[in-house]
Amino acid sequence: MAAKFTLIDGLRDALKCPICHQLFENPKILPCLHDICADCLEKKIRLQPQDPASGLPLCPVPLCNEPLGQGFTNVQDLPTNLTAQNLVKLLRKEDAARAGARREDHSSQDEPAEVKEYKCDECDRNVPAVSLCSICNNYMCKFCEEQHRVGKKTKTHDVLSILPGGEESGAPVVFRGLSHNSWKCNEHPEIDVDIYCRDCRMVICVKCAVCPPHKEHDYNEANKLVGEYYAQADDVARGVANIYERIRQATETVKALVVSLDDNRQKVRGDITERYDTIIRDLERKKETLLQTAEDIHAHKIAVHNKQLKELTTIAKRLDDSLSYTRRVRSEDNCIPIEFMVLCETIFKRLNQLHGDYAEYDRRPWESDVIIFKPSALETADAIGVVYGDPCPKACTATNLASTHFIRGREARLSFECHDVVGNLLRFPANPPNLSVRITHGDVCVLETGMADFVDGCYRVRITPNVQGEHHLEVKVSGVDIQRSPFLITVSPPVVQPGTVVPVRVVQREGGQQGRRRLLSPFGVTTSGDLIAVSDHTSRCVLIFQGNLDHFKELVERGDQFSSVRGITFDSKGSLLVVEKENHHVTVISPQNSEPRHIGSRGNGDGQFEMPSCVAVDSKGYVFVTDSINQRVQYFTPDYAYAGQVGRWGQAKDEFHDPYGIAIDGRDRLFVTSRKSNKVHVFEREVQPTVQNPLGYAAVQVFGDRGSAEQKLQAPVGIAVDPLYGYVYVTEEGGGNGNRSRLSVFTLEGEHVASYVGAGQVQFSRLTGVCVLGNHNVVVADCGNQQLVELGLLEQPNA
Repeated sequence: MAAKFTLIDGLRDALKCPICHQLFENPKILPCLHDICADCLEKKIRLQPQDPASGLPLCPVPLCNEPLGQGFTNVQDLPTNLTAQNLVKLLRKEDAARAGARREDHSSQDEPAEVKEYKCDECDRNVPAVSLCSICNNYMCKFCEEQHRVGKKTKTHDVLSILPGGEESGAPVVFRGLSHNSWKCNEHPEIDVDIYCRDCRMVICVKCAVCPPHKEHDYNEANKLVGEYYAQADDVARGVANIYERIRQATETVKALVVSLDDNRQKVRGDITERYDTIIRDLERKKETLLQTAEDIHAHKIAVHNKQLKELTTIAKRLDDSLSYTRRVRSEDNCIPIEFMVLCETIFKRLNQLHGDYAEYDRRPWESDVIIFKPSALETADAIGVVYGDPCPKACTATNLASTHFIRGREARLSFECHDVVGNLLRFPANPPNLSVRITHGDVCVLETGMADFVDGCYRVRITPNVQGEHHLEVKVSGVDIQRSPFLITVSPPVVQPGTVVPVRVVQREGGQQGRRRLLSPFGVTTSGDLIAVSDHTSRCVLIFQGNLDHFKELVERGDQFSSVRGITFDSKGSLLVVEKENHHVTVISPQNSEPRHIGSRGNGDGQFEMPSCVAVDSKGYVFVTDSINQRVQYFTPDYAYAGQVGRWGQAKDEFHDPYGIAIDGRDRLFVTSRKSNKVHVFEREVQPTVQNPLGYAAVQVFGDRGSAEQKLQAPVGIAVDPLYGYVYVTEEGGGNGNRSRLSVFTLEGEHVASYVGAGQVQFSRLTGVCVLGNHNVVVADCGNQQLVELGLLEQPNA
């Protein structure tokens, strides 16, 4: 029968060092929360490899490999796990008591087993202990426990009650009270802690709360905050649980790969064997074919040689017979002159015939003796094939991204190196993994390509960004982001030379046309899709053009209800928003031509206006209105309910002096002109939301100042942003001392690009509104000259 597993056994296993596997000796807590004996850590730390990133030694616990943390110098600096140390002492006392009980049991086999009793360590009365101090590690009787609980130095100790039991009785020793019923303050031990200080991130008592440093801190009752911190712990735990789930899934994936790898190995072995056997059979057949071919060639050549030999033998015999006859007749021994003279004609005729027949005879062999075996250029091993495993890319890094300058309209060449698990460049024998590049501006994808050359472990990509400004560059290999992807890149505009703003189209008041005859004092101008809307505060109407300024579409008017219309824009629902300065509100005209509604009323409270000027809408549908007299910008929800405000009167970065024009870029940054301080203020969502400013807008930049020189502004009124090309257009009313109304162009960072005061037939009198068209030209409203002017910006190639 298996031995019964008790709480003491489990506790003993939990209190063993993972290095020496013995009970802890001076256990040290590592940053990864593992506990290790100090001596074990001292011995192991010298042999541990270092973390490549931090240069710190890694945790010696198997499968951990976490660095020991910043600031680590030696083992003794690490905190000691006092709880584990005290529990080890307690276990050793228990082990000693059990060993003594076993010795007594062996010495008196016939005596009945007795339940082990712990004696009091505090007094000499040899009475049973009823409790244990977890701090002092002393057993105490009832009397000593009472004294211990009221002692000046011991009253804050945690005392554990002992329940009856023992190894011999079959019941484990159990300690009651392992959790504190109350926690005492370290500074004021007589007081329980029940307050949590957020700034110090610690629990304190009521006395600490009214004393420095906690007096000025953010604190509250712990019981009131515990729900919030439970939720935070749950959030963090959920995040860790998600990581654990991903690690678990990755583990299962790797396990599946191991199984699949074994299957693939067996399949490859079978394929190799089958291929080998097939080639061997083919080679055997080829061998027989080649041998037979050699025999056939040999037989053919032998037959040709034999035929030539037979013919040569016949010719040789003919020649030899004629020569022998001639020599015999000519011989002096047999020569009879008259006989020779009778036969000479016959002899001459025969010899001349033989000479004529065989003097030019081709004596060369009819066939050679050559039979050659020429091996194939493909070696036998190559004929079988090769075995390789496509490597898995462990890390892919951008090699030249930091040094690459992205300029709109110009090709940029990027390279990304692919490394395996040990850091070597990957050179795929087969097709390399697909690399894709995607550039996004806000939520809009402006460039996407899956084309990339792969040479010697390096992807090479060519991209031509056509939209300037800040973008996110996403680079993925096999659908997974490479290291540090997505990257934040900035696409700069081409160089623009001064004086390159040119007029494209001019629309002036014309009495013969229904729309243009109402063009008396154009002020606000905006665009949405192919529509261009212009507000005219003298005519008290809105003129709508479609496509361009040459095609008038319709007139929006409300009789005398419109009063001093100023800024104008379209919201996310397609409604037309018109600022009525002297009526102190914004009129909303829906495309369904329903009864208009108004945003705001006169006053200086939340949602009220004093002489509002311009209006703009962000990507989320929030409506922003410049409240000129109240020196602020107020914003409203997409349903036109008051939400918050930014700014006040003053000269600081977040303060206005007559805020007038407003524009919003692709990142929902606010660009606001301050007419009397001659500045442009830029606000961004980067602070903690407040009740007054729930979107968290804060001033991050200001540019401009009074003057007519570059970078200076002269009563800036209208403003528009081209986020794709990265330009800010500001219309300036101008003023006295010969300062003329003009259009100034800046980058998003406030650097001056160009200015235009008019030329030739196009002259400005009092510029007000401005907007950017879909073709990146701009339309300005010239209130003084009763005209609308479309302007273009000519760019020069970068050096």
